[in-house]
Amino acid sequence: MTKTVVITGTSRGIGRALAENYVKQGWTVFATARILSTIESTLPPNAKKHSLDVTSETSIASFVEAIGSKTPVHLLINNAGTLPPPKPFESIGKQEMMDAFEVNAVGPVLVTQALYENLKLGAAVAAGGNGVGGVVANLSSILASIEKNMTGSYHACRASKAANNSFSKSLAFDLKPNGISILQFHPGYVKTDMSPQGIVSPQRSAEGIAKVIDQAFTDTAFNMTGQFFDFQGKKLPW
Repeated sequence: MTKTVVITGTSRGIGRALAENYVKQGWTVFATARILSTIESTLPPNAKKHSLDVTSETSIASFVEAIGSKTPVHLLINNAGTLPPPKPFESIGKQEMMDAFEVNAVGPVLVTQALYENLKLGAAVAAGGNGVGGVVANLSSILASIEKNMTGSYHACRASKAANNSFSKSLAFDLKPNGISILQFHPGYVKTDMSPQGIVSPQRSAEGIAKVIDQAFTDTAFNMTGQFFDFQGKKLPW
C-alpha cells in the first residue's frame, strides 16, 4: 500500500529535503508552500505541489478541498515555521510576537484540524483500526525547551514553539484513540537560509526525522506519542 504524506513549508531547507526524501521512498507526496511558484520547478516532478498559507483558514480550506476529503493521509509534517532574529527584550514588538505565534503555534493547529478526517482515514486503512496508522510530526526547536534555555534571547521563537509543544502534548491524548501518534522534532542546527551557520545538512536532518517517524508507525504501544525528539531519535526535555 502506498502511503500519503502532506508536508508544509517545502520551498527550501528541511521541508524541501523531507519532500525529496519521501518521494524517493515511493510515498504519494503533497508538498506545499505559501507561494506555489517557489516549488513548481525545484521539487521532483512526481510530487503533488499545492499552495498553502498555514496562517490563512481560507487557504487551508482550499488545500483540503483540492486533495479531497476522502483522500487518506498517513503522515502530516507541520514544517512551515518562522525564526525571528534575536533582539534585546526591550525592543520586541507586539506584531513580531503575534506573527511568530500565528505561524509556529496556530498554523499547525489549523492544518492538523483541517486534515483530521483525512488522517483518521489513513490511520484506519494502515493499521486496520489497531495500533499506529497515522503520524503527525511537528517541527519544533531546541529553543522551545524550557529546561534547556540557558541563554535567553529568541523570545518570539522560544515562546511560539513552546506553545506548539504544549499543543502537541495534549493532541497526543486526543488522537491516540484514532490510531494517530504525535511527534515533536528538534531538527538540529540545520544550515538553511534562516540559519546559514548551521552544521547539519537539511538532507541529514530529513533522513533522521524520517527514520524516527518509521519507528513510530511500528510503536503499537504508543510509547513514542507526545514525545520531543531530536533528528537522531534522542528524547529531549520540555
